Amino acid sequence: IADISAPDLETKIAIIEALGGARYKEAVPMIEKSAVNEDLLLRKVSLFALSEIGTPSSEAILMAAAQKANFGGSFQLIKNRR
Repeated sequence: IADISAPDLETKIAIIEALGGARYKEAVPMIEKSAVNEDLLLRKVSLFALSEIGTPSSEAILMAAAQKANFGGSFQLIKNRR
């Protein structure tokens, strides 16, 4: 799968959710492109799909998204409380 040419955003999101749920590794390059899309919902669904599929090539994208969202900050707070 090089690209998903869905007629609308809702269809594209549904397809990406299904591919992530099926852990379809061949879709990773296309989903990685959607993971940096301007649309917030498409980006979130794509990141979740990539996390479900779990290929090493997606690690950098997932880490960057986690850092941007300050996801690691909550872990740092817990660590500092000990």
